Amino acid sequence: VAYAAQMLPFRSSMGFPLEIMLNRLSGGEIALGFAVASAWIVAFGLLYRLGWRIGLRRYQAVGG
Repeated sequence: VAYAAQMLPFRSSMGFPLEIMLNRLSGGEIALGFAVASAWIVAFGLLYRLGWRIGLRRYQAVGG
């Protein structure tokens, strides 16, 4: 459960920067944290693009 909690976006956005400032992480843990945060940014970016395309296709206004 602890490993799954570390992979959630909440830790990447709130806990991870705080742990870096408090100097509680090793170099490997910092690299893993940045990799996880980057993966969440990419995942949410792809979900945003998919939602935008579906929304435009569904709610596109026609005419004038």
